[in-house]
Amino acid sequence: MNARKIFLIAMLLVLAIAAVACASPTPTPVPIPMPIPPTVAPTVAPKPTDVPKPTDAPKPTVAPTVAPTVAPTAAPAAFDIKSVLDKYFAALPDGFYNVAPAAANDQMKATKVFLLDVREVSEITSNGYIEGEVNIPVRTLIKNLDKLPADKAAPIIVTCGSGVRSPMAMQALHLLGYTNVKNLQGGFNAWKSANLPIKTGDQPAAPVAGMAPNFDKDLVAVLDKWFSALADGYNNVAPAAINDQMKVSKVTLIDVREASEVTANGYIEGSVNVPVRMLLKNLDKLPADKAAPIIITCQSGHRGMMSIMALQLLGYTNVKNISGGLNAWKTANLPVVGGTASSSSASSAAAAFDIKSVLDKYFSALPDGFGLVAPAAANDQMKATKVTLIDLREASEITANGYIEGEINLPTRTLLKNLDKLPSDKTAPIIIMCGSGVRSPMGMAALQLLGYTNVKNLQGGFGAWKTANLPIVTGSSPAAPVAGKAADVDKDLLAALDKWFSALPDGWNNLAVAAANDQMKATKVTLIDVREASEVTANGYIEGSVFVPVRTLIKNLDKLPTDKTAPVLITCASGHRGMFSMMALQMLGYTNVKNIGGGVNGWKTANLPLVTK
Repeated sequence: MNARKIFLIAMLLVLAIAAVACASPTPTPVPIPMPIPPTVAPTVAPKPTDVPKPTDAPKPTVAPTVAPTVAPTAAPAAFDIKSVLDKYFAALPDGFYNVAPAAANDQMKATKVFLLDVREVSEITSNGYIEGEVNIPVRTLIKNLDKLPADKAAPIIVTCGSGVRSPMAMQALHLLGYTNVKNLQGGFNAWKSANLPIKTGDQPAAPVAGMAPNFDKDLVAVLDKWFSALADGYNNVAPAAINDQMKVSKVTLIDVREASEVTANGYIEGSVNVPVRMLLKNLDKLPADKAAPIIITCQSGHRGMMSIMALQLLGYTNVKNISGGLNAWKTANLPVVGGTASSSSASSAAAAFDIKSVLDKYFSALPDGFGLVAPAAANDQMKATKVTLIDLREASEITANGYIEGEINLPTRTLLKNLDKLPSDKTAPIIIMCGSGVRSPMGMAALQLLGYTNVKNLQGGFGAWKTANLPIVTGSSPAAPVAGKAADVDKDLLAALDKWFSALPDGWNNLAVAAANDQMKATKVTLIDVREASEVTANGYIEGSVFVPVRTLIKNLDKLPTDKTAPVLITCASGHRGMFSMMALQMLGYTNVKNIGGGVNGWKTANLPLVTK
């Protein structure tokens, strides 16, 4: 064959082989090494074992599955009742939320108040109730929060029989976030003793369920468990029984009064003094064994009941309160150590008269409302019961403007010389008035200092009475007061008060707002604002004021100038507290103290500048 034929046959053979190869599975070819440049290390061919078998399809590379890391779920934090209680006790205000029956009655007349009675139904059946109250027995209180106002800021007053259960109920509501709850001091019994109106022969209207506000569920559960299990007697024990117990066994006796009260009134032998606001910070003063017997005392039993509730909630299982506190202990003629009030009459007479202590005790115990009664409420009271109405105006003012039927006129400067014209019973109701409410706060304070326990000041005086369109008499003078037997009073205190009242200047140390403003512009003046902090926040204040709430005034004399002749101005909201604060400071020797007439309200009405937050 020639070369051309041989070439054609070879090409046909190659094509035939290629066709057969295309019809068969294609094996993965083994890589053939490529020429490597001399400067690069040669690539090593894979080993035969690294080559996939012709029948194995290559598998994608998948990262190994790893179980995700899940953070362990934290157990819910344990409910910390101790912190809740400590925060509450540390912030307790002066007065400890007590409101006297007369002040409670005035408040309920002036505004809508939710009156909560935590007595049993059987007690109401036997003794009566206060008009408008809602009855929720104390053990069921926490189960019936839907019967209380949905607004946690709404005013609530809690009452029981004698003031044993109501402090605990009040405290529970405070802990749950109700911000305007007070305890009726002495309970229903004190209300009745004050000759305030009650209803008998039926039951109060059934409470109406509504929408309960939001609460901390853990706290609700803790409180409900505790209230539901309250023992008969409510862990309140009579002084004689406590005395017997302390004679026969070891008892830890905790006195939760302030140190000043202990000094003034004495204490029970062996007691440990832990003021109530510090109680939760001083649990180391209690036995390590929470089953050991503990007795709590205070002055009247109110703080004691709050304290036993707190300690029992913390797991102390054998805590009781001395019923009626140190007052009841003394009444039972049980022994007391120390105390200026327990000194013998001979040593008391020999001791120097301490006007500062007298004033501090009085100011510290001032009730809410500060003894004010509105004209309409005063009129209602005088219609319902016998009231001695004392008018401190001058005779010329009565002739010019008229008077209120049945009043007794004793001009301010002569008041203390005429105590025989007042009721000999110091608990009898008295209302004091003047022209506009400037002189009467001082008259009220003087009588209260002397031991008259049911004295109020007519808010705004005769001017406000007349503006309220209440009846007046004109064209004559009130009947002359009739002398009788004067009540027994402290002679030294009476002498000090009479000396001060007799020397009162014209104007009564009450300065018009414009004149006060001018004085502060012209000279350095110490301006003391005796309102509560909440009032200052809500209504503003006069630039440069020093804030000393009235109940703490006598304890804060270091806020006043050391020079007792330096000018001092006092202000409050309306002038009422300012007048008896001015009186107290002058009696303590501050000779240049005046009150701003009408207080911050008067200042604002005069369009004078106030600082607001």
